[in-house]
Amino acid sequence: MLRWVFVFGLLFLAACQQAPATGTAHSAAANSSSGYSDLPEDWSPSGNVKESKYFAAEQNDVSKRLAAGLFGGCYRYAGDNTAMDRCLRKGLIDAFDDSGQGRRNCKSLSALDAFTDCVVLGNAAVEMLRRMDSKVQIDPADWAGRRSLADVMGKVAVTSGIMACGDAKTESTADKCLFDWYQDKLAVPETLARKCNADLSPHDRGACLGEASIIRYMQDHVARLPGTSI
Repeated sequence: MLRWVFVFGLLFLAACQQAPATGTAHSAAANSSSGYSDLPEDWSPSGNVKESKYFAAEQNDVSKRLAAGLFGGCYRYAGDNTAMDRCLRKGLIDAFDDSGQGRRNCKSLSALDAFTDCVVLGNAAVEMLRRMDSKVQIDPADWAGRRSLADVMGKVAVTSGIMACGDAKTESTADKCLFDWYQDKLAVPETLARKCNADLSPHDRGACLGEASIIRYMQDHVARLPGTSI
């Protein structure tokens, strides 16, 4: 039982740490290769997001699409940093803030990278909680912290996973039940989940599924951005 707690806590911490963000080198590369060189200064590479261990290609693709989609929708404001910043923030809110909480809980963040992390990861956490049938509410103060979000999500995943699989008789059947439950609840597509195969250790498989859930979330929402079709 304690091993489940360990695995699922790490799963969500890994997911938050690996999540694509606009301040990564991937996004900067997308801006350069797309001919977009007028992004605000706080979109320079920050180096605060690790490359995905299991989905590097998918992370690179979704990061490029995020940068190109946002900037493509705001390109008319090139040269006006204030208007550009306002447009980019509105684009993020329109595409990701399904909960309506991001615009309130993240508005005080002046750096665009931090605002993006807050809106995207906060709403991803809200969606995951809903998919796990949890009524837990994320404290507004926790929206801007990756580790605090991971702590909330890890506790909910452990509680919900134990309720779903607590009757498993053996360690192997418990592991299978937990990961099948997680994949189903968080709608991780088979195209991503197949990389998280049973040959991995429980720790690595959990981290893999955590990354996959964030990649799936990003792919779904980046498609909403106004500039993704250019």
